[in-house]
Amino acid sequence: MNPTINQWIERGKDLPVLSGSIANILSLTDGTETNVSQIADVIKRDVSLSAAILRITNSSAFGLLRKVTTIDQAVMFLGFKSLRNIALGVGVFNLFPPQEKDFLSKVWQRSLVTGLAARELSSMTGNKKKEDAFTIGLLHDIGLIAFYGYDKKKASELLDKLENNGRTNLDDEKASMGLDHVEAGRLLAERWRLPEEIIDTMIHHHEEHFIQNNNGNLSRIIYLGSLVGDIFYLGGKTDSIKRYTEGCQKLLGISPEDADMLLRNIHPQLMEVAAYFDIAVGSGNTYEDILSRVNEEIINITISNEAIKHHLTQAFDRERALSSQLEEANRNLKLLAGKDPLTGLFNRQFLNELLEKEWMRAQRHGHPLTIIMADIDNFKNINDKYGHQAGDEALKKISELLSQCLRNNDYLARYGGEEFLFVMPQTDLKSGCLAADRFRTAVEKLILSFDQNNTLTLSISCGVSTAHPEKKYDNIDALIQKADQALYEAKNSGKNRVIAK
Repeated sequence: MNPTINQWIERGKDLPVLSGSIANILSLTDGTETNVSQIADVIKRDVSLSAAILRITNSSAFGLLRKVTTIDQAVMFLGFKSLRNIALGVGVFNLFPPQEKDFLSKVWQRSLVTGLAARELSSMTGNKKKEDAFTIGLLHDIGLIAFYGYDKKKASELLDKLENNGRTNLDDEKASMGLDHVEAGRLLAERWRLPEEIIDTMIHHHEEHFIQNNNGNLSRIIYLGSLVGDIFYLGGKTDSIKRYTEGCQKLLGISPEDADMLLRNIHPQLMEVAAYFDIAVGSGNTYEDILSRVNEEIINITISNEAIKHHLTQAFDRERALSSQLEEANRNLKLLAGKDPLTGLFNRQFLNELLEKEWMRAQRHGHPLTIIMADIDNFKNINDKYGHQAGDEALKKISELLSQCLRNNDYLARYGGEEFLFVMPQTDLKSGCLAADRFRTAVEKLILSFDQNNTLTLSISCGVSTAHPEKKYDNIDALIQKADQALYEAKNSGKNRVIAK
């Protein structure tokens, strides 16, 4: 009978063991009287470990002001615990070296990003445990490596789900393996007798409730660092970016701009450090590439209420959204859905939304809001005499003319049929009447020519109404009703005139 994964880890029969050098370093740094020379002597006897430590500590990610050329200098610069942690990360990695594009390569790439991000977050918050953060980030998912050692097929299936869906489902892992990777990682770390502070931080990196209620910055840093790993290597990137950005601000006080800058700068560090670990990382996996893929996801998620109306969902709930290009596309799509296909003016649906916004703005600032309802006089006669094609042409010409008469802050919509409605923010009744008469005069001067023998002059009647939204008794419906009544009076009293209510 095959052992369970718990038994497999606890027995350790087929489980790799940490090298003697790493075991000695862990033993030395647990003591209280350890000196620099003892640590240095242990490392110097392990040539490959010495070379790895020097390469990593001299990388730009670690930002030492002076190049470290000897192990003695490395010990002096880094200190006991930092050196122990870097050696520990190298030691565990050497137990499970990756092959190009295999399971271990994917896990280690993601873990490297997590470690580098955690170290950078430590620097940004003034946390002195930067090397601890790097090592814990590097080892935070060793439970997945335990899965791989126990059952390669099941481990690969779980990783495929992660890459497609994004967020880790610990219940899926328990159903497949008998326990989740956090518990597997804890058992593995205890088997190797890793330091308690590393184990404690590792086992909580998926517990958002614990992270939010725990004041320890290191736990929060590893949690956010793991989200950076998710952004670069798992699906559901939009959600991961949102949780990472919000978490940086809420948990560590890091602004969205600085959080974003970390994501943009992490790839060059990854390329450099990954080379020291002999991990092949694609040069095209930058944050800009990720944003491009997120854009494609979002553009494909559109909602169609009508044939011409398409909405793009927001990429992030924060103000930056995706990019200025995506924001511009979103605005254009919304404008398209709000346009009348014949005249190119705003349609009634857009008008309703616009009136709500302008009403609230006027209410907030105490400004008057004026609307003008206009109607083409005797329009039915045009259709009857010249045909509907001529009527459509008349509507288009008048729409074009009236649009040219607008001020920058005014809006014009086709209200229905041959009716138009003007929205004029910060405009009182007198100014509204003057504007309506200007519109009326412009139309009166317009001459339409359908052919050499047929020319046509037109006129419009206008009803003007003004409201003061800060006054409780005014409302949008009453404003429109008064303008409509005024238009009715203008039509009945001879047409081609302006009446105000």
